[in-house]
Amino acid sequence: MTPHPPLWAQSLAGFVTPARHRDGILGDLLEEYHEVQHPRRGEAGADAWYVRQVLLFLWRAARWWGLGLGALIVARDAIDVYAPTNDYHLRSAWTTYSAVALYSACGVRAGWYYRRVLSGTVVGITSAIIASAVSLLVPLLFLHAIAGRPELSEILDVPVPFLVLFGAIFSSLGAGIARGGGALRGVTWG
Repeated sequence: MTPHPPLWAQSLAGFVTPARHRDGILGDLLEEYHEVQHPRRGEAGADAWYVRQVLLFLWRAARWWGLGLGALIVARDAIDVYAPTNDYHLRSAWTTYSAVALYSACGVRAGWYYRRVLSGTVVGITSAIIASAVSLLVPLLFLHAIAGRPELSEILDVPVPFLVLFGAIFSSLGAGIARGGGALRGVTWG
């Protein structure tokens, strides 16, 4: 029986490889898995190698969106700590609309480049995970500067499930817009 990489990883790889080169890239990954990695590492090692390759594709697809959103969250937290106010409405609106714009742009780009609405969803969720990591790690790097401040618990309370859900919804909408725009222009979506 021929070994196969995890099905979920194969599916995920299909969402984050460029549409024009998808068959070639996925075929090359599978060939490397069968001919090199499996004989050298065994099934578990080859599976780990394949998953690592897919995670690198995800990182490349989502890194700038996630880092941008993470920077937005860190900037908002820094403003809240160093320029506190009694009216957070404007700051909340600015953060929310900026996040919606980033997620939507992320989805438009993914939908256009990868030619799938679900690609936008996957890239949006990955961006949210990256942003969550950034928004948790950066304050920890500057813990000595913010230790003892009453805002510390709020800074470290990143709503990860909310960011993921928000990212999935708005990046999917963006990808749907890109896909619809391509269909209107007569682009073949493969």
